[in-house]
Amino acid sequence: MRIGIVTGDVRGAGANFFSRLEQLDRANDYLKISKVQVRPVSFRVWLKDALMTRPPNLDLDLVHQTSPTLGIKFTGPTIVSAQNFEADLLRAPIYKQIVSWSYRRADLVLVNSDYQKESLLKNYGLDEKRLCKVPLVVGDDFYPADKRQSEAVRAKYGLGQQFVVAVGQSRLAEQVFTELRSRYRSKIDLVVLGKKQTSSTGIVGIRPAAKDLPALFSAATLGVFAGQECRQLLEMQKTGLPVVALSGGCRVEHGGEGVLFGLSGELSKLAFSLLADRGYRHQMGLKALKNARRSSWQKLVKETVRAYELVASKNRIRSLNFN
Repeated sequence: MRIGIVTGDVRGAGANFFSRLEQLDRANDYLKISKVQVRPVSFRVWLKDALMTRPPNLDLDLVHQTSPTLGIKFTGPTIVSAQNFEADLLRAPIYKQIVSWSYRRADLVLVNSDYQKESLLKNYGLDEKRLCKVPLVVGDDFYPADKRQSEAVRAKYGLGQQFVVAVGQSRLAEQVFTELRSRYRSKIDLVVLGKKQTSSTGIVGIRPAAKDLPALFSAATLGVFAGQECRQLLEMQKTGLPVVALSGGCRVEHGGEGVLFGLSGELSKLAFSLLADRGYRHQMGLKALKNARRSSWQKLVKETVRAYELVASKNRIRSLNFN
């Protein structure tokens, strides 16, 4: 079976997944992998050029787009990995049209949660038979860092001994931190990822290098997660970081028992319960680590190859019909 894998950023999830499939390719003559690199570009260039991009080897059994925005003109069977559909709906209408086009033309759409599945059914009107659930997996580069690595990342970004790291809605995180600091008497800072700024109120915004994230999460006292990309939640957990998170969405499904969930008005109370009790914090960190290790690359590759086999065996000339 010859598979074309379409990836964007060479350091992104798609490229990481491709490297795992490559390992399987080397160990098994049954699977032949071809990589198709598509650089992220503007909508105008994307519509003009990327849709016309052809895999270098047209003798393929199917093409797998690791993102719905990576368009490939291919007449054979196609599989698309669903991405952050909530963010898709918030962007320009043309963006939704592009994503919708990718989903609708695909023979199979891979989702990583029941919540994502239900949202795709609701927002894009897809046939449930064309959705396939596969695990959400975090790379092996996320792990509990040692003390030396933690101290190095503190020095690099000018961070104190105690800090809360926030991912997602920065305004909500700042609100939670303000309420938390009024109750917690020891000095503690808030580090907001992706928001580069420094405040006199103990709020620091940084854009760390990807390679520094494991040590940064390991050095943090606790995490606040209010984002939509649940892979980031698992990345925090895989370093053993105890996390409080906004309930709802795919967060509960992926976070499991390793996260304290609450509504926006409850997060500061939950965060304080962790800060005030070191033993409880340690216990939640162990649960977080256990939860993040439930899924493996081996399981992801196995389930994805099973999806490949399903699509390729139904029809190799793009006339697959699940109805």
